[in-house]
Amino acid sequence: MRPITTTREVLCCPEGSPVRSRRCPAIVLVAALIAWTSVARAEVQLSDVGSALPIPGNVKGYEISANSARVVYRANQDSNSVSGLYSVPIAGGTVTKLNDVIVSGGGLESFEISPDSADVVYLGDQDTVGVPELYSVSIMGGMVIKLNDTLVGGGRVAEYLISPDSSRVVYRAEQDVDNKNELHSVPIAGGTVTKLNAVMPDSRDVFAATQISPDSTRALYRSNPNVISEAELFSVPIAGGASTTLNGTLAPFGGVSSFSISPNNARVVYRADQELDGKFELYSVPLLGGTDTNLSGALPNFADVQNKFKISADSTRVVYRVDRDTDDVYELYSVPIAGGTQTELNGVLVNGGNVQTPEISPDSTRVVYVAE
Repeated sequence: MRPITTTREVLCCPEGSPVRSRRCPAIVLVAALIAWTSVARAEVQLSDVGSALPIPGNVKGYEISANSARVVYRANQDSNSVSGLYSVPIAGGTVTKLNDVIVSGGGLESFEISPDSADVVYLGDQDTVGVPELYSVSIMGGMVIKLNDTLVGGGRVAEYLISPDSSRVVYRAEQDVDNKNELHSVPIAGGTVTKLNAVMPDSRDVFAATQISPDSTRALYRSNPNVISEAELFSVPIAGGASTTLNGTLAPFGGVSSFSISPNNARVVYRADQELDGKFELYSVPLLGGTDTNLSGALPNFADVQNKFKISADSTRVVYRVDRDTDDVYELYSVPIAGGTQTELNGVLVNGGNVQTPEISPDSTRVVYVAE
């Protein structure tokens, strides 16, 4: 037996014969068994059951459902100029179109399958050209539901997340005021839309990169409701309620640049120039709010904790990079998530060397990193 990838893309002529030629540019989606014998193999062409994609039709992206039963893909299958959204059994079978009719000049931007493999959420200007809106539909096809409320003139949905329990969709949109992105929550099957962020001036925004807690109870977002701050970090119940500020008091013009929720839902780790504008340090705080703890410890004024810190899978430790000893020489440290002694992980670096791209093993026992 020799392994291959679970799915792959091949170039096919309309007759379905595999080629590597610019004369037959249609990219179609193919599923193959993960292993085959030397004398027999099985593959199924998913995106072109019984007829070919139009030339030059292409599959433009796909996702496999978590239960491995179906593949959802985006392709200009019915028209060269418009991409549609389709669902098909992973072993092949009837292809089902998921989206409604797309207005002339419109299109689909992105899609995501819910973690329970039941629904698909997609974003696109399906009804009005230049106005991306949010929709959900069963992965088996059926009625398409618009999730967002009516958008203000010039408004648009910017991004969305499906909760881990597949019950709700959280999205950021200019829904009530043009050029003012706010955060909203709605059941994945449609229903009442709830604004999650606290009231803020029209000149303020909810920023990109919202997160939902692993237990699906809360949404975390960054916003700048106060003139003195670049961005503060807030936690709010996913179905609506009071927003809680998670960061400590910020230095004038300081802000939270990034954050991550621990897998056990207990704490949030965030990076901020909280104590001195331009000096980024690492902090930990309970998910529901409380006293924040400086994880990176005392640092010289030139030092900065870098983005892309990591929380271990068992939620006990945080691994981060910082130029603690020499300006612009980044080394690797580990610290308990609730605070404590920092442990340097890397060995001696060559002159001018740096540590890059750390990854924690799934069992939380070791860190692999690239370094000079």
